[in-house]
Amino acid sequence: MGKAASDDFLHSYQKLQQERLIDRKEEYLEVLEKTKAKGEILEFDSFVDIVEETSK
Repeated sequence: MGKAASDDFLHSYQKLQQERLIDRKEEYLEVLEKTKAKGEILEFDSFVDIVEETSK
């Protein structure tokens, strides 16, 4: 793979990772709003694990 193609691939991959992280954060904030009223607090790391397992 040429340098330009490699850089383009890396940039696309990083952008996709950032979008996924933003989506997870938005999902986490929605769940946090729903659970906050009940006094339940989920840690972000455990929520990410749950989302990853359900998306497989």
